[in-house]
Amino acid sequence: MVKEYNHYDRPRRALVEAIANSPQAPSLKELSLALGCNHAYLQQYLERWSPEVLPEGIRHRLAEMLGIPHESLMPDNLKKQISKSSAKKIDADAVRIPILDHPAHSALTGLTWQVSACFLREIVESDIVESDKAKLALVRPGDAGFAPNITPHDYIIINRTDTHPDKAGVFAVDAGDHIKFRFIERTKKGGSEVFLRHATASEGGFTQDLASVKILGRAVWKFCVI
Repeated sequence: MVKEYNHYDRPRRALVEAIANSPQAPSLKELSLALGCNHAYLQQYLERWSPEVLPEGIRHRLAEMLGIPHESLMPDNLKKQISKSSAKKIDADAVRIPILDHPAHSALTGLTWQVSACFLREIVESDIVESDKAKLALVRPGDAGFAPNITPHDYIIINRTDTHPDKAGVFAVDAGDHIKFRFIERTKKGGSEVFLRHATASEGGFTQDLASVKILGRAVWKFCVI
């Protein structure tokens, strides 16, 4: 059995406690050999601080043998470095998509959705993500006219620069006190009239002059309550 000494730091104390609490009660020699090291490896780690810090591979294998989190064998300064590094990486990769500035969103002012740029590239065209993140905005539908595809409980990401239905699709339309989503397509190529429908199906809908339709952007992704 290994005694606990005051000069042990937290990872070394964690190792001693894990050995003491292990049903197999392995010796330092047995663990060292199981790690593929010389028989005195862990003894020297504890008493001579050689090595001062367990290498990552050995730390993971040792933690697995003892049934403890590998982080418990990690020095505090290393944990902080990894934590800061991970936070910086996440922050650098993050894209913040704000709620669209619109009277219908007065109760949602300041709302921002943060998402990985890597994920965002999977759902929208990569040039939208790379060139100008401000092109994207969150919208809360104000009616159920496009239900069940889009409901007032959903959040929709729109591309604010794509406001022309040369390519048919679902668009956010400014209705004054609320924002609605409609399927819009031109009646003929280059024409001034568009056909609006409440769904992607061909039934129903009406024709309207494009200039009178206040398109805020094309819908590119939906978040919904399950």
